[in-house]
Amino acid sequence: MQRLATQDKTATKTIDKKTVKKWQKIEKKLATGSEANYKLAVLEADAILEEILQVLGNAAGARITNFDQIQEAKKIKNKIIEDSGMKLPREEAGEIISIYAKALKDLGII
Repeated sequence: MQRLATQDKTATKTIDKKTVKKWQKIEKKLATGSEANYKLAVLEADAILEEILQVLGNAAGARITNFDQIQEAKKIKNKIIEDSGMKLPREEAGEIISIYAKALKDLGII
């Protein structure tokens, strides 16, 4: 059990540095005023969470306290992928990014 915990901490430290830089880019996209960048920010936030869960394993997902909100955010992410004409206002994009941020904070990443 101790070995698993150590591996988890090592993986988290490795992820932290890269993820913080990626997350800063996502936040900058929200500040651009461009709907295309809002959509890209949502897609990238989802990709970061998925990448982290793959590295840390499914057990890490149990630490996420806003799982239902993540599922709703993923529905919107899927709509973005399926419908290029979908409108995504800045406020909605910001809410979605906040949902992903909460999950990443629960995992101790950001």
